Amino acid sequence: MSLVGFQQRMSNYPFEGTQGCTVYITLDAVPLETALKVVVGSHLWNKTFFPDGFDPFTISDQIKEGQYERIPDIRTLNEAMIRETNLFPGDIVIYNMKCVVSTNGNATHHPQRALALHFLGDDVRFVERPWPINPPITGNLKVGDHPSRDSATFPTVFTAERSTRPSTNQPAHTVHNEKTH
Repeated sequence: MSLVGFQQRMSNYPFEGTQGCTVYITLDAVPLETALKVVVGSHLWNKTFFPDGFDPFTISDQIKEGQYERIPDIRTLNEAMIRETNLFPGDIVIYNMKCVVSTNGNATHHPQRALALHFLGDDVRFVERPWPINPPITGNLKVGDHPSRDSATFPTVFTAERSTRPSTNQPAHTVHNEKTH
């Protein structure tokens, strides 16, 4: 069984930002030996890594100094930073798309199907990547656009309402406590 290289999901897409998440839904049992591995806190490293298997030296003239990095050798990290668990049909793992993740691949004799949904928040913008995008879906976006500018390709599934409560000296919620005799 071979370890699939650690990767950062956001790097596989033409988007950048901190408000992207992956919702990983298992459809079959996934034993610990082949489970998803998430490096806890790696979304806070403030780094964009090259995708797994990409050799930056093939296009070095297109890469800005320090803009992208190779993923560090995760095996040298404290094991407490890597979370993995058995998964059962219907289990859901949600992680930030800037997290570093991996799996061991499937060495079992049964399928290990899963559905991965990606959600992009307010601060995510379309960017050009100096490597092939997989899948190669960019819609009609220009650099700096939010994905919602092409709603046919990147539909909005949820919009959070901003607080419109007027600023007053009144608390948002008042509890009335009445003594009973």
